[in-house]
Amino acid sequence: MSQETQFIEKAKGLQNNPASSIARGSLGGAIVGLVMLIASAISYKSTLGYVPYAYLFIMPGLPLAVGFGALMGGFVAVVIWLLSTVRRRAFGIAGRAIIGFMTALAVIGLYAYLQTKTPGLYHEPVSWSGQVVHWLMNGAIGVLPGVMSRQKIHVDSD
Repeated sequence: MSQETQFIEKAKGLQNNPASSIARGSLGGAIVGLVMLIASAISYKSTLGYVPYAYLFIMPGLPLAVGFGALMGGFVAVVIWLLSTVRRRAFGIAGRAIIGFMTALAVIGLYAYLQTKTPGLYHEPVSWSGQVVHWLMNGAIGVLPGVMSRQKIHVDSD
């Protein structure tokens, strides 16, 4: 049996109910949101040198960061489920990570494109390498939810 036939046979056993996959993707997104919040608090403290009340920065942002992460993770899981259903293929870890990265990057890029507010204050221009790092970090939001949103494969014993 060829490898392609094995993938097709595995895809036939994929579950039709994506609830557990979406729940795992949302959990992964919530974890990434929490990590990003902590990383931004550390970055904020390192740039200013001293933040007298760091918990005032983290506590109001906690529900927003975890909620946005869970929402993004759920969306990544839905995209992976739709692609695996349409293609009738079970994606591996690398495939789900790439799909999650590209989905998160597309959502954040669409938000940045549609945002019509002009900055009120003068901002220093960001170098191209700084922009690449920021876009890679934004795309990385979808990697863990993509990896965690694995669908269960039911193997029929015939």
